Order: sequence, then structure tokens, then C-alpha cells
Amino acid sequence: MRVKILLITFCLTLFANILCLPLWTEYDYSSFVRTLFNDEARLDVVYSGEFTAVEPFRLQCCPQPVDTLYWYGCGDEDNNTRRANLTLRARGEWQKVTLQLEALHDGTITLLMRGPDVGPDARNEYEEPFNVLTDWRNLKINGKQIFTESKTFSYVGDVDRSVPVEKQVPPKFNHDLMFDEPGNCAYEGDYAQSFSVKKNERLEIEVEFRRHRVSLRDFTWLKSGKIRYVVAGNLLFFFLLYRLLRLLEKRKRHLQPCNVIFTVVFFFLLFFPMTHITDAVRSVRENRMLYEKPAFKHFFERNSDYGKRYEDWLNDHFSGHDALIQLHDSIRNELSIILRGKGTIYFPQDDWYFDVNSLANKDYLQATQQSIVKNLVQLNKFCQENNIKLYVLEVPRKESVYKNIIKEKYGFNESPLVQFSQIHDDVLKKVRKHQIPYVYPYDALCDASKQDLVFFKRLHHWTDWGAYIGYSELMKEVQRDFPDIPVVSLNDCKKSRNCLIRDDWSRNYHPGYFKRAFNLNQPPVNGVAYIYYDHKDADKIELKVGKSTKDFTYPKGKYNIMLMGTSQNEDFLQFLPYSAFRTRYIRLNTGWTRGIDTYKIMKLYEKEILSFHPDILVISIGPGHMPYLSDIFSTQ
Repeated sequence: MRVKILLITFCLTLFANILCLPLWTEYDYSSFVRTLFNDEARLDVVYSGEFTAVEPFRLQCCPQPVDTLYWYGCGDEDNNTRRANLTLRARGEWQKVTLQLEALHDGTITLLMRGPDVGPDARNEYEEPFNVLTDWRNLKINGKQIFTESKTFSYVGDVDRSVPVEKQVPPKFNHDLMFDEPGNCAYEGDYAQSFSVKKNERLEIEVEFRRHRVSLRDFTWLKSGKIRYVVAGNLLFFFLLYRLLRLLEKRKRHLQPCNVIFTVVFFFLLFFPMTHITDAVRSVRENRMLYEKPAFKHFFERNSDYGKRYEDWLNDHFSGHDALIQLHDSIRNELSIILRGKGTIYFPQDDWYFDVNSLANKDYLQATQQSIVKNLVQLNKFCQENNIKLYVLEVPRKESVYKNIIKEKYGFNESPLVQFSQIHDDVLKKVRKHQIPYVYPYDALCDASKQDLVFFKRLHHWTDWGAYIGYSELMKEVQRDFPDIPVVSLNDCKKSRNCLIRDDWSRNYHPGYFKRAFNLNQPPVNGVAYIYYDHKDADKIELKVGKSTKDFTYPKGKYNIMLMGTSQNEDFLQFLPYSAFRTRYIRLNTGWTRGIDTYKIMKLYEKEILSFHPDILVISIGPGHMPYLSDIFSTQ
């Protein structure tokens, strides 16, 4: 019987050590399991320097990667980046990967050896990745040995075994740091190797990698001098548990399997929330600040409410907190027909998201209406004096185009929408009286919506199809003044479909940011696949990317066009640059300027307009942004 009790005690002690895994190792539970069964490694090649739309480097990889993703980064005018993310198939044994690289421009290449980018929602940039590890060794660049010993890296970079995982900060790329020599890299750590390259220089990079093998090195307490406390705690736990089980045996309380299972589950549920107390300050999933841990000195103060504050802190930081929130949101999503957020609604069954706040008309005061007309007339006069033709394009509200869906599924008071239409149309008539081309493609989008989606279901941005409709309506106006300007047709574009969204500056695909309002991470439902158009001459256009600008040069185009606007223009740029020889796009809402300065165009950009001297100036405003046109000449 004693042997049986000893065996049970040993198993329960081992189980208790597994529960304490996040306290003693580099891992939380999810990261530990994913590391054991990981089959991917990430090898990123980052170019820094000046380049055009032509690739800054050519790259061949052997063996072929599982997946390759290319994307542009943006810094200042003289320090752009281009990245190739290679996903490799990892196994338990060492494998060698060889990169053949040819530089097409002078610059700096940075090689990043990492773990896979997996997280609660790997496609969402706002989610922190799991700490999944991979091993790397024998890095050679053109035959020169950089390091030979095995090194362990995660997605966020080097694994610092003296710092808890939740306190490790992902390295940030410093766009202001130029590279002068190999090893002088904006990414800090052994996982990043940087070297200068000249135009037409060829590089051969070899490195070995494998799935990380869990070893004693992963136990941080071995190096932190706390091993004696761990051993003492295990011996004490083993002794007390053994005595408890012996006491139960003496009282002839038979150790039935159900009793053992109940005891294990009870202690697991009792101690599990304390196994990994995080020190997070903000919850991305809940979009709020978390409660801070109260100082113990406040315990002795009168009316300090220490117990309540401590409970609030523990409720926000216990192990598994985010998983429970995700489970709650998933259940709510499955059971609810309509989800309501702060001024937003979401229909889970067919994936529609709307911002009902945009139906308010509080910004359309009489004084504002007069100021809109005054500023546009003044801007048009400025353009005429400088031989520039002005056009204004306003993207209609998604909620206006799809008002029938909201009315059918949700029901809402239509009076604000009717009032908006009346005010908007009145201002539009006053603007057009002054011979200012103002394009508002509402009717065209309503008709086009019967053929395909003109707005993304999960976002307020229009799709490529919707942007093309807006582009076509704009070019009808432009052709009245410039009959010979080229107009892109859909036959000039390559057509593809994807259930993910491509709508913003980086041109990457993602599931949609509506999760900010509803804490949801599920992939798109009902098999919706959006149409995307990419011009067949995309490889012939030159592109320079700045902090808040994109400059296009297309040899087949005519005239110079300057486009100024917000994020709605990103899909618009799939077409407009192919109608011009040079196109300069100025993104007004980039974070480089204060929000209140977004539409203060003359204050911020008058000199730039005059220096570029476009033939055509297009002011493109977002849905419901007409009131902001009253800021064009504001200097406050």
C-alpha cells in the first residue's frame, strides 16, 4: 500500500510542477506545447536604403520556403525598407537553408532568425505572439563563419533567460539609424545580423535550424540561484502530500480513482489562477487599462479599500484571464444575432459591421456649411492662380449605401440619415454653383453594390471594386478638362479574390479591425471573397515611399496629379497612378500631424503643392468628412 501511495504522491508532485511551468521556464502553457510540436521557423531578409518599385534585391531559397511574404516599410524619404518573410519547415534534426541574394541597389541587408509568428490571432497585428522557440547554428555569409554554437530565438528576437517572457520587449526598428558597417544594426541581438551591400553584389547565406529541444537551459531558476528553493518546495510538498494520503489510508478512506481525480481537479482549479500572474498594464483584447496592484503599505490605512483594489488587480491578472475573455466573446458571438458596441453594431451571422455613430449630423451647423463653401472657393481660386485644376472627391458613407441592410436587420431611426442627405445636397449645390468639380459617387456605388461588395463588411473602407467606381466617376469629370488623359479599365488589371482585407498603407492582408469594438478574432464567415485588382504594369511603375507620402512615376501616363486624403485613398491608388506620369499622394491622417490639423491643407502643404506644381489636385475626403473642409485655410 505504501508503494501505491508513494507512486500517487510522486505523480501529484510532478503534476504540481507542470502547473508551475510558467514560473520556472521561458514558457506559458500555450508556448510550451507549441514549442514541442512546432514545425515552422522564420527567416526574414530586410533591406534598408533607397529603392523604387523594382525589387531592391533578388532572392532564391533552398529548400523552398513554405510561405514567402513581401512588404514595404516606410521611414523618411531617404530610408525605406523592404522585407521578405520566409517561413521554413522545421524538424527535430538540424537542416541547412541556403539563400542566394543579389542586391539591385546599394544599402544594408539585415538577416533575422526567428521563431514562428503564431498567436491568439496570428493575422492581427495587435495580438502578441506566443513565445515559440527555434534553434539556429552555423551561420555563414559568403563562406565567413559568423557563429557556430547553437542559439535559441523566438519571434520577438533573442531569448533572454534572465528576464521573464512577459517582460521581454520586442525589438523596434529604428528608421533614423543608418547602417555604416556590418553589425551596426537597428535590431539589437544575436538573432539579427546586418551587413552593407553594393549594387549587383551577390551573397550566399547558409544557416542551420531545427525545432527547439526543451532542456534544462530553459529553466530560468537554474541560472537565477533559486534551485534550492525549488528543491525545498518540492520536498515539502511531497512530504505533506504523502502524510495526507497516509492519514486517509489509516482512516480506511480507500483511494478510489474518482477520489484521486476529484482531489487533483480541486487543487488544479484552486492554484491554477496563481501560476502565472502577469504584469500587463493594458488589455488589447478588452481595449482598456488594467487595475494596478495596490501597495501593501495601504493595507494599514483607514478607508483604503485595499481588499477591493487587490481583488480587482487579481481579477485582471490571473492566469488564463485572456482565454476566458476570448471564450466569453466567442459564446456571445455564437448566441447573439446582433452585437452592439460603442456606437457600432455587428451581425455575426453574415459578418456585417456598421458604425451607426456616423449617422449623426452634429457637425453640420449653418456656420460650418458656409465655411465649407468659402474654403473651397478660396482653394479653387488659389489653384486657378497657379494653373492647377482642382477636383474634390467625397467617399459616401457605407451606412448610407447599405442602409437597407441596417434597416432590415437592426432597425433604426432614418430621420438623421434623411436630414444628412438634405444638408449634404444643399452644400453640394452651393459648391457646384462656383464651378468646382465635386464628385460624390453615391448613386454609382448603390448601383455597383448590386453587382459586388463596394465596401468591406468588417470595415468602413471601400473595396477595390468600390474604389474603381469612385475612380471612374472622378475621371469622367477630369476628362472634361483633360480629354487625352489615360483612363484605366478593368481589362488592364489582373483580378484575384481573397477573404481577407487589403485596405491600408502597407497593403498587407488582414481579417479586419472591427475586433476593437467587439473583442472578436474569428476569421471571416460565409466564405466572402473580395475582388482585388492589380494593374498589369505594376512592375513598370516606380514608387518611393516616405513618412506620409507615396510618389509614383509611370512612363505611359500623362500629366502630374497630386492626391491628398485619408485611408480611403489606399485602394484608390490601385488605379489613379496609371492615369498620370507622376503622382504624389499625401496621406493626411498618418499620426505625423495632430488630429485637429488633418485638413489644414494650406497651413501644412501649400509649399509642397507649389513645388510639385501638379496639373491636377484631387482632395479626397472620407465618409462624413465634408465639415472638415472648413479647415482648409485654418491657421490655428
